[in-house]
Amino acid sequence: SRLAISALVSLILDLPDWILKVDERGGPEIERRARRMVQEVSTMLVERGRENDDLRGMGSTLTAARSYGRDLLIVHVGDSRAYLFRSSHLHRLTKDHTFAQLLVDKGQLAPCDIASSGVAHILTNAIGGSTEKVDVDVDLLRLEDGDRLLLCSDGLTDLVDDDEIAATLSAMKTSKDACAELMRQALAGGGRDNITVIVGDYALPDEQARTDSE
Repeated sequence: SRLAISALVSLILDLPDWILKVDERGGPEIERRARRMVQEVSTMLVERGRENDDLRGMGSTLTAARSYGRDLLIVHVGDSRAYLFRSSHLHRLTKDHTFAQLLVDKGQLAPCDIASSGVAHILTNAIGGSTEKVDVDVDLLRLEDGDRLLLCSDGLTDLVDDDEIAATLSAMKTSKDACAELMRQALAGGGRDNITVIVGDYALPDEQARTDSE
């Protein structure tokens, strides 16, 4: 994961030009670049593994977000997650790339049975690993004033359910406090895996007022 993050940041910084606005021309290019960069990171991890037997087969999940003013880009591979907390409701923005989720999609497993299925953590898609092929989910959505974004690993979601996450995001007034409380809950639940929690709050000017002033 450390190699994946550093490589992705380097690729972003090396872009010859940055798209700062999402429109009919910029939107598709933003999504194309996101998929290409994640593919390049995946290839780098595979190649690094081939160079060092101790690292052979290493891989990582990746869930990232980038803000373009009122537009938000979500890039996702694996079983980490992105959530949007809006108007007291929690919305999951990503779908887990796991064998259990694949069974759910085929109607062979009920969502409530994922945790006890024994295949909840078998990834069907990741960056790196033994193959360079990776499927990258990319989505653009429109932000609203007061939105709260959560990016987290399964070390949180395995131990803190969506209702508890929503209650915490509602109760905690700052991003720092929300992160700390979610981390505390995951550790209290056993802390069996890496726990990554990132919370971002959006304070956006009134769009109609801005349009009128222009």
